[in-house]
Amino acid sequence: VPAWFRVLGSYWLTDQVFAIDEMQREAISTRQRMWTMLGAGATFWTIWQTIVFLGIVAGGHLPDDFPVGFTVAVLFAGLMVLSIKNRPGIVAAIVGGIVVIATRGLPPGTGVVIALLAGAAAGAWAEHLLETR
Repeated sequence: VPAWFRVLGSYWLTDQVFAIDEMQREAISTRQRMWTMLGAGATFWTIWQTIVFLGIVAGGHLPDDFPVGFTVAVLFAGLMVLSIKNRPGIVAAIVGGIVVIATRGLPPGTGVVIALLAGAAAGAWAEHLLETR
């Protein structure tokens, strides 16, 4: 991988770009992945800058109780749905979803971490069960 890509790619590497790359990891060549990552990174960066500009210009006109916090959860939920490709992934997503709902009374962020660990463990267990059949 060329040095220029490592510099530019690391600048644009976000969770979303990584998720897109991981979904295509084995389907395309390294060269195609490199260009896909750059395209996704440039797109997300442009959208980010546009939204920041709009926030600067129009943010003061939004009501104080405008619910913007949910957008991050929606973004990651969408990426998760796109990345589910097999039964262990389905098991991990279902267990993680159930656990995050069951732990919503815990201190902020704690339930998500517990759900992440539970979902990952359930997915690994499901994969192990499928392999030992």
